[in-house]
Formats: sequence, structure tokens, C-alpha cells
Amino acid sequence: MRSSRLDHFIILLCQFFSTFGLMVLIPIMPLYMEKLTAHMSAPTIWAGLALAAPAIGSLFTAPIVGHLSDTFGHKKALLLSLAGFCISILLMASAQHLYLFIFARILLGFCGLSVILNAYVSYLSNEQQRGAAFGQLQSSVALACLCGPVLGGIFMDQWRVEVLLNATAFVVMTLIVIASFVLTNPVKTEAQKTKEKSKLPAFFDRTIFSWLSAGILVQAGGFGLVSCFVLYISEISQSSHSSLSAASLTGTIHALSWGAAFIAATYWGRRNDDKGDSFNNFIYASLICGITIFALIWVSNLWLILVLRLIQGFCFAALIPSILHTISLKAGTQSQGKVIGISNSAFVLGQLIGPITITLTYSFFNITAALICTSLFFISAGLVVILNRFLMDTILEEAQE
Repeated sequence: MRSSRLDHFIILLCQFFSTFGLMVLIPIMPLYMEKLTAHMSAPTIWAGLALAAPAIGSLFTAPIVGHLSDTFGHKKALLLSLAGFCISILLMASAQHLYLFIFARILLGFCGLSVILNAYVSYLSNEQQRGAAFGQLQSSVALACLCGPVLGGIFMDQWRVEVLLNATAFVVMTLIVIASFVLTNPVKTEAQKTKEKSKLPAFFDRTIFSWLSAGILVQAGGFGLVSCFVLYISEISQSSHSSLSAASLTGTIHALSWGAAFIAATYWGRRNDDKGDSFNNFIYASLICGITIFALIWVSNLWLILVLRLIQGFCFAALIPSILHTISLKAGTQSQGKVIGISNSAFVLGQLIGPITITLTYSFFNITAALICTSLFFISAGLVVILNRFLMDTILEEAQE
């Protein structure tokens, strides 16, 4: 990397705590919302809206945030985004009314912190090390997804979740101070900028469009699986007479799956760098994810389910970094924020489509149909990328004749 290890470490810390703050309330949101919706009807709907609020905010602002980071500098954008993140976390912790809490969650998405962090790392990395950089960010995300829900549940039972949210905001404030003094912001020379402008992609290029479509599909599959997996485990636990509740089993298996993703993310990132492109890694990982989820239909043994979810978590860690790696290589350094912002909006769209589709499928059919639908999201993502490569090769062959 052109940056120091300290720069990279600070960015990884920012990624961890931003994801941690987002994930703390995920498994306990319905319980946390009870005090805010005590005198309101349909508390479940409000809890669902609160969960979706950051995605709604991010969906519309991610490309704008990315463009602003390219224009005004990634360091300035990161500091402002971290400040907005702190404000939103503090508002969530102090909110006594539902509408203020929802506003704080939407603000969390408006900050676009994940977009800026990915763009910053991409900007600071050379092309030979960018895959590993994205992989390390994914490891930070996976670790936060593992720790956040666990600590959120513990604080909900033993103390107060507001204490954990305030502590997270305090740590991020400390990171703002440190980053403002320590974090570097390399500036390109005019000659380098001219060279990079020649690499600016057409954002409706078919290859980029196919990879963005694949991103929508894998996020739809990942978040769709979260929606239906607890229902699947509920049916399995009843037939297996497990001593653990369905909620405990689901939480444990999810945590172990994120643990596998944490271990695997850096491995996949380095493979992307070593191979020069991420095509094969993405294809293998997406198809294995689809197959392992499809296999759940015939599995009733909890240990086999755990093995399949560990494999799925290991392979899922390859997907988003591979997409970002491929798309960022098609963009110049001066447009990393813009292209990653557009990618983030695509990912968020998948996060919204997946749970809705899987919930409807389960409502009209059964858990088997929901798992099949989830599996098809991942398999379709791989097929979209394969189809694009086939069409590109065909066009090149025809051009050479």
C-alpha cells in the first residue's frame, strides 16, 4: 500500500466500529422498540422499519457521498462521516420517541461511512494489493457482525443497550481525533490525474452492470437467508428435540458462520491479488454458497447444518470484496468513491429485495421454497458474471476474425 500500516489500521478500526454500531441492535430490535412503541399499534412493523432505515438512507446517498469524497478528499469526507455517525448513535441512545429513533437510523445510512472507507482503502492501495485491502475490510465487517449482536444481547439483559451505544460513540470520537492528526491523504500530481482520467469507466458499461447485478443478487441471497434461517431452524429443532431454543441455535450458527467469514476474507482478498482478477473466485464462491444452501433442504442433523453454514460463511466472504476489486480496477483512482458509492447502492438494493422476496415466498409456499429461492439468488449471481464473460469473449473473437 502507498499508505502506512497505521493509516490502514485506523481505517480498519473505523470499519469495525461503524459496523458494530449498526449491528448492536439487529437481533434485539423488536425488544428494544417495545419502550418506544408502547402506546402505538403494529410494533413489529415499526421494528422492521427501524431495521431497514439505514439501508433506505444509504440507497439514495451512497453515490453522492462517494462522489463528494473524490471531489473534496477522502480524509475530509471520512472525518465528516464519522462525526455524522457519532451524532446518529448518540441520538439513538437518547431517543425517547419513535420518530427521533427512526430519524437517527436514517441518518446512520446517510453518512455513507462504509462507502468512504472502501473508497479510501481503494485509493490508498495499488492495484497489486487492492484485493487484500478489501479482504481485510471484509474481515472487520465480519468481526463486527459477530461481536455486535452478542454484546447487544448481553447489555440488553444485564445493563442497558444505551450504555453500549454511548461507549461506541465515544470510541469513534476518539478515532476522529486520532485520524485528523495521523491519517494521511496522498494527493495526486497533475500528470497522474491526467493519466487516471483516461481510465474513467462508462458507468453503464456491460461488465460493470453485470457485476453490480451480481452484487444485488448475492446481497439478496445473504439477507434473505437471515430472514428465513430462523424459521428453518425452528422446524429442525422441533423434530430433533434439541435442548437449545430456536433463537439460541440460530444465533450460535450465525455467529460461527460470521467467524468463518472473518477468517476467510483476507484469504480471498489475497487470492484476488495473486490471480490478477477475481472472476474465478467469485464464480466458485457464489456457486458453492448456492449449493450449500440448497443442500439444507435435505439435511436435518444440526451438525451437518453447522458444517454447511460454515462453508457458506467461508465462501460468502469472497463475494463483496471480489465485486469491489473488479469494479475498482476498471475505475481510475480519482473516481474510486463514485464507483464504490454506486456499488454500495446496488448492495443495499439487494438487502431490501432479498428479505421481502423470501418472506413472500415463505408466506405463499413453505420453508423449502424459501431456501430454494435463496439458493437461486447466489447461483444466478454466478451465472450473470459467467454470461458477461462469455459474451465478451464472443465479441473479441468476432472482432479478430
